[in-house]
Amino acid sequence: MIHLWLIIIAGGQGTRLFLYSNKDRPKQFCLLGKGKTFIQDTVERFLLFGIDPKHIVVIVTNDTQRSRAKEQLMERYGVLSSNIVKISPNHGYAGAMVVATNHVYGSDPNAVVISTPSDQSVDINDNYCKVINAAIEDVSKDPSHVVFVGKVIPNSSTVKELGVFTYEETSEIVVPMKDFYEKPQGEVLKKVMQSEYACNTGISIWSSNIFRPCLELESREIATDELINELRSRTNVNVVVGDFPWDDCGNFEALHRVNRHNSGSDVVVLGNTENVLYEDCHNALLITDASLEINVYGASNVAVIAREIDAHYYLEVAAFNYNQGVAEAAKIFEENIEAFRAGITLGGRNNGLTTPREDIYHGCFIGVSNYKVHTYERKSGKRGFQITFGC
Repeated sequence: MIHLWLIIIAGGQGTRLFLYSNKDRPKQFCLLGKGKTFIQDTVERFLLFGIDPKHIVVIVTNDTQRSRAKEQLMERYGVLSSNIVKISPNHGYAGAMVVATNHVYGSDPNAVVISTPSDQSVDINDNYCKVINAAIEDVSKDPSHVVFVGKVIPNSSTVKELGVFTYEETSEIVVPMKDFYEKPQGEVLKKVMQSEYACNTGISIWSSNIFRPCLELESREIATDELINELRSRTNVNVVVGDFPWDDCGNFEALHRVNRHNSGSDVVVLGNTENVLYEDCHNALLITDASLEINVYGASNVAVIAREIDAHYYLEVAAFNYNQGVAEAAKIFEENIEAFRAGITLGGRNNGLTTPREDIYHGCFIGVSNYKVHTYERKSGKRGFQITFGC
């Protein structure tokens, strides 16, 4: 399709994946698994539909993200530098979609646009292809239409963290939207789950001129529910409900779950796998880079991450079920790095880091107890952390 374009929103920070992700290497530019980063996996997933790489627009919010996007997308896929667009982070996700769509309109007023997040994991199957193609066909036939891709998720604890569509059940694959709820709670959540509903995957399809009557949307922050209500006030907004494996990988437990499914092992190793040794570990996510080794003993239901940043060496042990603590640690790291380097424990006790070089080795414990960490430096030049539970 010569008028098919792809918008990838890649301006987030990924704080719930700190220390794997930080402002210098946001989540979307980290390895998802299978040798690809999140954003590379996203590009490949949509190239299946015949999109010209010159029709891929990537939205970022700072110069670091733009450099990362260029490194990972231009040579490998042929994405144009001029289509890697930096905008203000104040726009938010929905505002970024508006800006990007208007950018596409400047090149192709007749475009059909797919908009997607940059940081999801999706297993491609026949249903995924059927759903995306149905949405493209619906907008191609009537450019006034908007189609959001949803997925039924029966787990209420997951549903209440996402946007949710209710829709009118018909025999058609693309159906009219009834209502949209952003992170429904309480009685609203109960009501939603008793109706025909689907969670918002973040994938949407529309024409490049859809926002032309409301150009002021580009100049301010706009929430997703506000954008959807604006669209519903003046056009037909539809939903297509998929049945394909999907995960937003917004935290360590989700990243572990996706890679456990792919690898078949409950201990998932990402990054420089040659630098990881482990024993008696279960349901663990172990990540390090080229400059650091980690030796892990007895870890369960945790993420263990080692990274070198600015000639300092950081080790984080974070419980899968303590996502808020991970985001809090990210905030401390960015706002008061000296306090972070002094050593922090959030939501746990009886943890400790022993090192002869407190000036460069630092530990962070989030939602865990009874973890002991020692550092070492080998004659070969290798540096590392030894992490042990219960000793």
